[in-house]
Amino acid sequence: MLLSRRGLIGLPFVLRGSTYLVERRRAAVMRGLRFLIDVARNPVHFEDYATDLMFCFYGLAEATSNEEMRRVCWEVGRERAAYWRGKVPVVPAGAGPVTVSDLVYGCLSADGLGFPNPAMKEELARRAAGMSAVQFLGFDPLREGPPADIPKKCKRCKKWSVRGSRQCFQCKGKLTMMSRYDVFFEAMLTAYFGERYGIRLGASFGDVMRWVPSLRPYVWKGRKLDAAFYSVAYTVTHIVYVSNDYDLRRLRREDFPAEFDFLAGNLRRCIAGKDPETLGEFVDSLLVLGMEESDGLIREGMDYLLAHQNADGSWGDARDRDMYNRYHTTWTGVGALMEYKWG
Repeated sequence: MLLSRRGLIGLPFVLRGSTYLVERRRAAVMRGLRFLIDVARNPVHFEDYATDLMFCFYGLAEATSNEEMRRVCWEVGRERAAYWRGKVPVVPAGAGPVTVSDLVYGCLSADGLGFPNPAMKEELARRAAGMSAVQFLGFDPLREGPPADIPKKCKRCKKWSVRGSRQCFQCKGKLTMMSRYDVFFEAMLTAYFGERYGIRLGASFGDVMRWVPSLRPYVWKGRKLDAAFYSVAYTVTHIVYVSNDYDLRRLRREDFPAEFDFLAGNLRRCIAGKDPETLGEFVDSLLVLGMEESDGLIREGMDYLLAHQNADGSWGDARDRDMYNRYHTTWTGVGALMEYKWG
């Protein structure tokens, strides 16, 4: 049951900037980590999500100020990175832009965890140099901003069609267009991880990020959380993440006023919508942008997450058969409650 605000009246007074419910949060974070470890050590799940799971442990180890958490994340991350390097020692023949991008993402974490492969990095750079911005990002940010005419994958036959298509080339089914926010989101992450690893994936990170002002202000007029909301929400949180290298330092709120306003104005919608995944990212991002743990909005978010952790340590729908949803929701729950080096 959610701890009521009335129930907090009897708790000791907490000064601005101090740590909120630190022992409860630490315990919840360690339970969440145990769930993530079980997922990462499952051969089927790791095969499906290896690069993302490696970054999960690498990023958490780099960001946390809690020595126990850092030790656990580092040990598991190194174990998984060594295993992955053994399974993927070279760039597969015929690797396209999606595979190259994913391998760059994985190599970034594996290198950071102590298992570099210089020959593989060199080959990835060579392959990437022969591919265009459109192949990697869907558009060329040197020529235009994120477009609104890139079709989604066909729901019926799961095929992609060329830009501007309204009808699937394969099954002739009707196509819908990706949101400009979704197009930007994918391009931003691709360019960011490429640049962080030292390989240009179609365009520089700066080439993509110069289009952020074209997305502001972040407007969503719905009542219930829907696809349009999530397109904006995840773009906003990940603008924060890539701007501080995934929680390595705080950012100046005055440099991100539109992002702060959207996050602060919609956090309670995530609670009302019973969405711990997005709530975790909102809490994390608001803390990065200078909101203190003593703020009532942050406490409402943390209270919800503490009250809604599953028995197995995860957050979200424990009956969900999509393992990505299970572990990613847990990752964001951990991110909202953990202790960071930037304090």
